Amino acid sequence: MLTKQALLRNVNFKVDPAFKRAFKITAARRGMPMKELLEASFRVWVDKESDASEEQFLAEDWDKSFVSADGRVVRDPPARTTAADKPDEAS
Repeated sequence: MLTKQALLRNVNFKVDPAFKRAFKITAARRGMPMKELLEASFRVWVDKESDASEEQFLAEDWDKSFVSADGRVVRDPPARTTAADKPDEAS
């Protein structure tokens, strides 16, 4: 079974240096990691700006879905398989 840490994914994007500094200071003043501040900020923004369908999706399904390359939200993405998951063809 995968741990919560193993399920985490990197989020990489560039921001203005002044924004990063202000964001980091804001998190530090509150004694929270920047990741926690980002997640809290996102939830507040969604509560304020989203419509009912987005709110339901985020409340119930955001950990079970992903966005496809064409922008569609897809539920229950197919499981990734590794060589260890594939049956032995010699049997």
